[in-house]
Amino acid sequence: MPINAGPEYGAAERKYHEAKTPEEKLKALENLLRHAPSHKGSEVLRADIKLKISKLKLLMAKQKQIAKKSSHSFTIKKEGVAQVVICGLTNSGKSYLLSKLTNAKVAIADYEFTTKMPELGILDYLGIKLQLIEIPAITKDFMYKDKGPMFFSIIRNSSLVVFLIKQASEINFLKEEFEKANIRLDKKSPNVIIKKQASGGINVIGNTNIPYAAIVEKCKNYSIYNAIIEFHENISLADFDSLLNPSTVFLPLLIIKNDFKNFNLEDIKNNIWNKLGLIKVYTKTPGKEKDHPPIAMKQNSTIKDLAVFIHKDFLKNFRFARIWGSSRFPGQVLGLDYVLKDNDVAEIHLK
Repeated sequence: MPINAGPEYGAAERKYHEAKTPEEKLKALENLLRHAPSHKGSEVLRADIKLKISKLKLLMAKQKQIAKKSSHSFTIKKEGVAQVVICGLTNSGKSYLLSKLTNAKVAIADYEFTTKMPELGILDYLGIKLQLIEIPAITKDFMYKDKGPMFFSIIRNSSLVVFLIKQASEINFLKEEFEKANIRLDKKSPNVIIKKQASGGINVIGNTNIPYAAIVEKCKNYSIYNAIIEFHENISLADFDSLLNPSTVFLPLLIIKNDFKNFNLEDIKNNIWNKLGLIKVYTKTPGKEKDHPPIAMKQNSTIKDLAVFIHKDFLKNFRFARIWGSSRFPGQVLGLDYVLKDNDVAEIHLK
């Protein structure tokens, strides 16, 4: 007997194949079961769906057990101005790269899964210290493995993710594993502001293609019943869900191809620095040369930010600053609101 599934079943099936997280897959399977034909000819189909639901629930239960055993708040003490994690498949060359970029003494071997726990090293970039962390090889369903949640917690607290790959096909595999851990790579957090309220329901401001009912449903999934939601850009429903999910993080990504020839270490160092979104600012005392090492600051930092970083009293006693580099002429006198650029030299004068 033919199954004779209706259009609702076809739509539900597409939703299932598009689902990424276990929660999304479970919801899609339950919807699939609701729309599956109930006549005798579809018994095998319905049994197959029920089996998938059962297996998925077991997987999710196991995931929760692993999460309890493995601390999600596991961190590595930060050294330097930023933490950079090196990730990849087994034997991708992570340990070799770490040893070349840093002072780390790591085990390097031809056999698989040499690295069992994270390895650390310090990269010296023009006097600025960056902490590099090698994560053990990423495997299928890494998030649900014994130490997966612990290793992903380290990644979540980092400033930059580096993929070291042999083949381009590895990129999508790694990204999919990171998606399972709610880590969005090379994506900016959506420009949507959510202001929770005590009452009033869900109110939407701005233009969006997401139906109002879908917005309300997503908010309910995260126990948000009263809020003003301001859309400053048009985003997808999936991106909106990521925004609501408190476990979602957005991190920059740098991809390095290992072709088993000599790495261009200087290029790699520069690419890491540029991806971190930082600038180097040198300070100087009047009548003297600029100080070393430079200070690492976020892009678009101002003279005010620099003064606060040096010492709280610098802001209180600030008179003016002389800037060399991005200023219109060397030693230009500028105020607190001036935006500093990479390699600027700043001479701060106090009252």
